[in-house]
Amino acid sequence: MMVVMRYRVETIFSRTALPELYTEIREKIRSELASVTDFAATSDLWSSQGMIPYISYTIHFLNKDWQLQARCIQTKYLPEDHTGEMIAESMEETLSMWNLKSECQVCITTDSVSNIVNAARRLSWPRLSCFGHNLHLGVLKAIKDDSRCSRALGLCRKIVAAFSGSWKRKREFTKAQINLNLQQHSQISVSFIGKFNYHDSDYCFNCFLFV
Repeated sequence: MMVVMRYRVETIFSRTALPELYTEIREKIRSELASVTDFAATSDLWSSQGMIPYISYTIHFLNKDWQLQARCIQTKYLPEDHTGEMIAESMEETLSMWNLKSECQVCITTDSVSNIVNAARRLSWPRLSCFGHNLHLGVLKAIKDDSRCSRALGLCRKIVAAFSGSWKRKREFTKAQINLNLQQHSQISVSFIGKFNYHDSDYCFNCFLFV
């Protein structure tokens, strides 16, 4: 039997709860940003698993207690060609939407892809190249032609695949961690072996600049 989906299913959550939550959080963040005088930013273009393109924009600032805060103020669907001009326009629009002045942005951190570098140059914004991204590229280049690394990564993939493909093995693995008083790390997927997440905050923290 084939089911044809012709109608959009809406719930109380999507019609009421979610919009109310969005409004509540948005106003809370807007109130926070009202007292921000200087901030840094990070931005990146990325695609969902369904290959839908987005651009995200996060600002980083110190609150009155000198604690580092980060707020993602925009994740925007960007179907247009990702030219430097289009990206620059999107980033300017994001700041304007939140009543943030570009003069108060001391620096923006991005990867080194030419279109986003061009966007920052068009706006005359100070830019830092993401440390995590550069580390990622450097490590991949270093291990690319090293047979020892290839063999080690191959063994790691087999080990991870063995546990990823069986919930029983995962269960026994967790029991062994508990019995041996080991830290219970979450299990990664095979696709992440040999890759480094350069969006991780521990990496990007070193890219933020405050003056």
